[in-house]
Amino acid sequence: MLDLGHLVHPCAVTLAVGEFVAGYPRRLVVQTSTDTHAWIVVADRRLAGLTMAATLEDPKQVTLTIPLMPSQAHFVRLRLAEAHRQAAWVVADLAVQSAPRLE
Repeated sequence: MLDLGHLVHPCAVTLAVGEFVAGYPRRLVVQTSTDTHAWIVVADRRLAGLTMAATLEDPKQVTLTIPLMPSQAHFVRLRLAEAHRQAAWVVADLAVQSAPRLE
């Protein structure tokens, strides 16, 4: 679970699997919450195609950008819905992109 520090409007999650590409998440669910009690699914994706494209673009980083449905969040949770049978899921880097604040 990621604590974003304050309410934001997350629009994408970017994660890099680096050289551990064999363990990429086969299916990933991303959820957001304002209070850690009620969670909203903002992405539920199979990632084989995205991982293949990211591997061709930068084989050392293999950075996946997963767009999110609109929501307001203080917390983001990534849940591995389907994994490789033998390779562990490793995240080398993780970031949450958010829409600019409207003042």
